[in-house]
Amino acid sequence: MEKGYDFNGILQAIHASMTYGSRVGLLPEFHPFFAWMARTAKQPIPFDTVQDFIDGSVEIRKQGGFPTDREDFLTKLLSLRKSEKINDLDVATSLGANIAAGSDTTAISLSTVIYHMAKNPAKAGKLRQEIREHEESKTISDPVTFKEAQDMPYLQAVIKEALRIHPVTGQILSRLVPSGGATICGRYFPEGVRVPLSKSECIADMA
Repeated sequence: MEKGYDFNGILQAIHASMTYGSRVGLLPEFHPFFAWMARTAKQPIPFDTVQDFIDGSVEIRKQGGFPTDREDFLTKLLSLRKSEKINDLDVATSLGANIAAGSDTTAISLSTVIYHMAKNPAKAGKLRQEIREHEESKTISDPVTFKEAQDMPYLQAVIKEALRIHPVTGQILSRLVPSGGATICGRYFPEGVRVPLSKSECIADMA
C-alpha cells in the first residue's frame, strides 16, 4: 500500500488463484488432472508467489526481523508454534488465508445479506426498526462502528443467518443443536445433532 502498486505480485497471484478456483470449483474432479498437467509442464502456480512471501516473512521474523511494539498475527502464530499448539502447516495456511481473505468474501457476504433481506420484507423491516431505535437513543454513530454493530442483536442475527445459508467458505456451516433439541423449519432435531441446513426459507427462524 505504501508503494502504491503490486510490487511483489501478490494481488495478481490472488486474482489468478480466485479465477482458477471459481472455474474449477464448478468441476472439482478435474483439479487433480489440471494440477498434474501444471506440474508436468512446470507451469508456475499463482499462489506460489504468496507462499514465497509467507515463507520469507516467517524466516525473517524467526531471525528477529520486523521488530514491533505489539503482537501482530504472525507473532501470535509463531508463539503458538513455539508452544507446539499448532504446526508449521497451520502457520502457513493461516497466513495464506489471512492474506487472501477479503478478496471476494466481503462482496459475497454483503450480497447474501441484501438478497435475503429483499426476499424477507418483514425481517428487513425488523432490522430497520432496530437501526431506528439505536439512532434515536444515539447508541450508534455515522458510520456505525464495529463495537456498536456488535451491540445490535438483530443485525448480528441477520448477518450470521445469511452467512449460514450462503457461507463464503463454499460449504454449508452446520450448527450444533443445543440442549433440549430445537425445531427448525418445522422439523424437530434432538440435541447434539449437527444441522447443515441450507434452505433460504429458514431465515424466517432466525432470532
